[in-house]
Amino acid sequence: MGWALLLSLLLSVAFHMLALGIANISMHAQRSPPQRTLLHAELRPLQKELRPEAEETELKNTIVEPEPATEPTPEPVISTAAPRANEKKVRQAETLSEKKLERVLERVSDRVFYPPEAVANGWEGETVLLVEMDRRGTIQRVSVASSSGYAVLDEAAIRALSGRRSLGPGLQEKAVLLPIRFELD
Repeated sequence: MGWALLLSLLLSVAFHMLALGIANISMHAQRSPPQRTLLHAELRPLQKELRPEAEETELKNTIVEPEPATEPTPEPVISTAAPRANEKKVRQAETLSEKKLERVLERVSDRVFYPPEAVANGWEGETVLLVEMDRRGTIQRVSVASSSGYAVLDEAAIRALSGRRSLGPGLQEKAVLLPIRFELD
């Protein structure tokens, strides 16, 4: 019976080692990441015999560039389309106080538009309008007392008042001078 016990003990140990070995191999396979093949790269200069000799050719500029055109700066166009004020009426016209002028300009400013032609050419100036009102304060006539030097600016100033009934209270039966300034920022 001793031999049978010894044989069963040896078989038991062998089976356990086999079982532990397989388990150990499967656990080891789960734990370790798969081995990757690393790539190695080096930069090496090209060997001269691998480079084809380039033919040297002269490149010619075939693009003809036009010479810059120099446009003369447009001269001011003296306003002829806008009605000119009578010199006598201009001298008799009232100059508004700073406070009144500010209030009138606030009422008119939403209708003053800078003409695109003037913006494109960089034209600036001040047009002084002579505005004549009747006894009810209604605008009767608008004319240019002093031109900006540009017809389009003078006409834009007059258009700002066209369609306006009055400049506000307190200006009945008066002729006032109203400066409209056109400035580019």
